[in-house]
Amino acid sequence: MASNVIIDGLDGIREYEGKVLFELDGFSVSQEEIEGFCRSVKNTEWIHWDLERTKSSSFGGTILPGFYIPSYFSHLFFSNVEFKNVENMLFSGVDKMRLLAPVRTGTPINLAVTVAKVESRDRGIRVLYDLQWRESDASSLSGVATFVLRYW
Repeated sequence: MASNVIIDGLDGIREYEGKVLFELDGFSVSQEEIEGFCRSVKNTEWIHWDLERTKSSSFGGTILPGFYIPSYFSHLFFSNVEFKNVENMLFSGVDKMRLLAPVRTGTPINLAVTVAKVESRDRGIRVLYDLQWRESDASSLSGVATFVLRYW
């Protein structure tokens, strides 16, 4: 994982607007992690479980569930960003999410998080974070999402 980004207060967040907050290169997700995630959300689709069947499919093996990376965002975010002098923060939602290509199990993944926009509110700020991920050896993106957080 990348070294922590330390953000001091709401003005510290504003300083990152339009900039990459952090990048991760080459992390991967194991079959065991995929199965644990799928069990927790009762996802029984064969493309995540059936190793033999997926080997002969166009995927060439099992793939990550579409919601895996977005669900993992909170962990990735707080493993790489530390806040000081921020009283409260709250995940408000996802403005968009698009899955563009499958991610194969165990394949290294590159991920980038950008502070897309900081909006002032009556109390605090609203921040939109753009998240992009791809298989490390791929030229095109596997997915994009915009997460919304509130700070005050």
